[in-house]
Amino acid sequence: MDLMRVVSLASGSKGNCYLVSHNRALVLLDVGISYSTLEIKLRDLGESVSQVNAIFLTHCHHDHIKGLEVLLKKMPHIEVWGSVECIASVKRKLLGKIRTEAVDFRIIEKSSFYYKDFLVSAFLVPHDAKGTLGFSFWLDGENKFTLITDAGCITEEMRTAAMSAKLLFIESNHCKTLIKETTKYPKVLKDRILSDKGHLSNCTCAAFLVEVLKKREDRVTFCLCHLSENTNTKSAAIDCIMFELESRQFVLGVHFMLEVLCQYDTSEVFEI
Repeated sequence: MDLMRVVSLASGSKGNCYLVSHNRALVLLDVGISYSTLEIKLRDLGESVSQVNAIFLTHCHHDHIKGLEVLLKKMPHIEVWGSVECIASVKRKLLGKIRTEAVDFRIIEKSSFYYKDFLVSAFLVPHDAKGTLGFSFWLDGENKFTLITDAGCITEEMRTAAMSAKLLFIESNHCKTLIKETTKYPKVLKDRILSDKGHLSNCTCAAFLVEVLKKREDRVTFCLCHLSENTNTKSAAIDCIMFELESRQFVLGVHFMLEVLCQYDTSEVFEI
């Protein structure tokens, strides 16, 4: 069977980067890691940076684009896709550092379009960077992967994108108790994270996954992403999600699979 491959190269507060590939179509979602790290991680997967066709950007915050400058210097042929606001911001950030006029920037103007082997769907996500996007990738109109990250709350567009995904990377950024108790963050940062344009908490993520499973008959793979290293832990995220799903009689291995994506470790290769 011809399958789409999805891999998390890095996921967390210090950098985010995901790989979607099929045959010779190789796409990165964000590039929030260094070029050298990207090169090593792709090589370990049997891929090469030179094979990357495009980068799809969720938004322009540093932990999602910090590897972009060096990558574009070395590989100027790579297409860079994003919302009009995101592309404008990226151009400003790169001005004077690279020849931005030589970069193949592509503005996403349609909610759905074909790219290489994929049907791509882009949808707005509520975050404090204008034009933040989530993405879904279809292969053959059936196998669907969806990425939802850096979202302050759940929207109808996000619900629609998640409902038919076989593989869902979904933000579970923080534990509300830990973020309220931490002394590492000033109040203004706490308020930003907890706002409707901040980040999804474990509890909000869990409630959303219950919604998804209530409308599904097939098994779904959930991967928790963008965990904060200061206000969350792997065990806190898993415990919260499992409690909510199991209390609604959803069974691990029957109705869903659950993984946690890490900041420094490459995930398993998901094939759908």
